[in-house]
Amino acid sequence: MTSDYLDALAAALSFDPALARRVRAEAADHLQQAMAADGSHDRAAAERRAIAAFGDIEAIAAPFVVISLARRIAKLRVALILAVAAIFLAMKGRVTWYVVTGWNAGHDASPATRIIAAIDRCAFWSSVVVAIGAFAYLAVRPVAPAVHRGLRQEARRALSLGMAAIAPLALAVTSDGALTWLQLTGAELSAGSLVPIATMAIEIACIAIVSLEAASFSYRSFPAPR
Repeated sequence: MTSDYLDALAAALSFDPALARRVRAEAADHLQQAMAADGSHDRAAAERRAIAAFGDIEAIAAPFVVISLARRIAKLRVALILAVAAIFLAMKGRVTWYVVTGWNAGHDASPATRIIAAIDRCAFWSSVVVAIGAFAYLAVRPVAPAVHRGLRQEARRALSLGMAAIAPLALAVTSDGALTWLQLTGAELSAGSLVPIATMAIEIACIAIVSLEAASFSYRSFPAPR
């Protein structure tokens, strides 16, 4: 009986495996102590009383659902803004290095580079606008109570906003990579080449981190509305 109850409690918290394990262990200790203090020779009756006193599984899980959703939204929000800021600084740092070293390598000489550069600018500033809007929306909108039937919808909305900012940001990073490759093509690689390569590595790392954060933020991991 106790094992079934603990398994059901862990299943209700399965959206956060680490939390589920911790709460299950704490609940097991609490139930063992309650049964030991019961003093009854009827173990089954002692189990029933301990479980009843501990509470309904849904009522126990509900606040954890809200806390988990709020934390995931906060992490996604911060990851978006930090990624946009880091990518912007990497882009500006690379362009500044080109200017300082005089290494323009005919950056605007071909129609291809002009088209890619235009795509890059549009994609990046689109991601900035969407990311700022998503940050503001997710910052001011309170997380719905766990009993609210729109809990999954709220998680889906947060994920959609994050992906809407990540998509153009990924396109901007891809365009940056293409422009950097065009800059380095035909040039003799030297220690100075490490600057554009390193800044591109930073951009790729940022988009990978924020994408993984969004990928882990699945609305399907939250309990379905009843």
